[in-house]
Amino acid sequence: MRWLLHGSAWSRRALWLALLGTTATCLTGCFDSPPQIISLTPSRGSIGVPADTPITVQFDRPVVRSSVAGRFTVAPRIEGCDVAAAFTAPADAACSIVWASGNAQFTLQHPRAVLAPDTQYSFTLRGGFSDPTGSVNTVDHTWTITTAGAPDVRAVTPSDGAT
Repeated sequence: MRWLLHGSAWSRRALWLALLGTTATCLTGCFDSPPQIISLTPSRGSIGVPADTPITVQFDRPVVRSSVAGRFTVAPRIEGCDVAAAFTAPADAACSIVWASGNAQFTLQHPRAVLAPDTQYSFTLRGGFSDPTGSVNTVDHTWTITTAGAPDVRAVTPSDGAT
């Protein structure tokens, strides 16, 4: 060891790298990283999103459902959809949250509570959600999408006033 300390700059560098490697191994093995959002559908900044498109959030691992409920919000409000209640709503409700992939993904389905046309929606998952080991993501995650415009009626058959 003495030759490393009093040797060349390369020897001292080798010692430091060996020591740092040991510390880095301990840090990655000693602390758990919080659960992360790895996918949003529709993706952040999407434009022209159909009004009935499901909203999906995927995590890098399973999360505790109850730690997500109450932290997910939508602004402006989706008419006919109580997002907080959607976490416990039955699948045939106007809007409901459906979990998949062993609690690593949830989808807001809103078949009878469609998004307003030509509107920017902000979705937020506030920090505080956790995985089953207790690792907590404390960061607020917000993304926006913009819905498609309302459809134009260009023709009606039979025409207006026809008998």
